[in-house]
This record gives sequence, C-alpha cells and structure tokens, in this order.
Amino acid sequence: GAFLFRFTVGDGAVAPTLVTAVLLAGAVYPAVFGSIGGTIGAAASSTRAE
Repeated sequence: GAFLFRFTVGDGAVAPTLVTAVLLAGAVYPAVFGSIGGTIGAAASSTRAE
C-alpha cells in the first residue's frame, strides 16, 4: 500500500511514509478490528447463554 499510492499535484507529490504505512497496517488496523470483533463476539456469546 505504501508504494501504490502517490498523488502528484504540479511539481509536488504526496505519498505515505513507509514507517506510517507499516505502523497502520501492522498495529493500528489489527487492534481496531480485533477489538470490534471481540466486542461483537462477546455480545453474540452472551445472547446465546441466556
């Protein structure tokens, strides 16, 4: 993803840095989606127990 996205406007270009891309893909996304999945799983299992 870090190498695929680059936007050029005139003489300037904007692209994510490798460190930011690795941090997002390796830590932030799994933490966010894991917590969402855990919450949904806990809610689903508590409804089945009743």
